[in-house]
Amino acid sequence: MKKTNKKFNSTCCDIQGALFLPDQIQQAFLGKNKRQSIDDYKILPGLTLKEECSRAFRIAQASWDRFKDTLTRTDLSEADRLSRTKEWGRIFFNSVLGYTIQSQTIIECDERQYPVAFLVSNLPVTVVSAPAGLDDARPELTVIGGSQSKKSAFTLDRKSVV
Repeated sequence: MKKTNKKFNSTCCDIQGALFLPDQIQQAFLGKNKRQSIDDYKILPGLTLKEECSRAFRIAQASWDRFKDTLTRTDLSEADRLSRTKEWGRIFFNSVLGYTIQSQTIIECDERQYPVAFLVSNLPVTVVSAPAGLDDARPELTVIGGSQSKKSAFTLDRKSVV
């Protein structure tokens, strides 16, 4: 049976478990925690945080609406699927979440080469073509200089940041 915290009163969020205290979450919802000012979020002059969140949501929704047909189309090549998936990832991380994106194809570490799509604020991101799963071993994710076995996106990202 799930443990629900009844001390927190919200219509849009339900706290389960005890990872965060209800008071902390309540303060975050009210915008009263440290580092929650307009300056901390780097909101452009003339905009409010609510307007910026709304804008990001609309961009995310529009980019998903444009991308989602990639999941079911059968007329696209693997390269087209991968290209569309990477582009959606770039829009999501950069335009929606505001991260800096750096194009990257290989990260070298300890004489091994790890294939990555791009770096998001210096963290490697692996992209596979839609609708492949994160746990599906893919030939394009083989680590050069390693065991030469195919890796899944999840395994590759875990190995490339360790």
